[in-house]
Amino acid sequence: MQAVEVYCPVCEAVVRIKSSIIDDVGQFTKFILWCLGKGYTIEEIDGVIEIGENVIGEELTYLCGIGFVKEDDGIFSLREKGRSFLYLMEIIEIFNSSKQMVNINCTTGKIQRFNNNIESSALKKRFSKISFYCFMAIIL
Repeated sequence: MQAVEVYCPVCEAVVRIKSSIIDDVGQFTKFILWCLGKGYTIEEIDGVIEIGENVIGEELTYLCGIGFVKEDDGIFSLREKGRSFLYLMEIIEIFNSSKQMVNINCTTGKIQRFNNNIESSALKKRFSKISFYCFMAIIL
């Protein structure tokens, strides 16, 4: 009996995380949240984008209304919900920029071999293994 060689077509794909929650929020809102997360004031934000403090104030009022930001005597800061949103944005950006690859069986559509080195050093430094595996479960 002679050995039969069987080949299975496999293609490479980049694994990306996408969030409808983040996609629903506009770029300006994301920018304001990022600035608040870094500790910038309204004046500092306006100094960078020169759009007017009243426009930034309206956005901050909106963010207060949805529970992302709180105001204490004219000083705005992120609430837990806003910090969680910012954290989610950051973790998705770091993971997607690492361009992790997997092999997909073209016949079955299943992941053939998962990249064992997917825990890049950037992810290891910033996030615990527990949160990393939770995100991996979301992808798969």
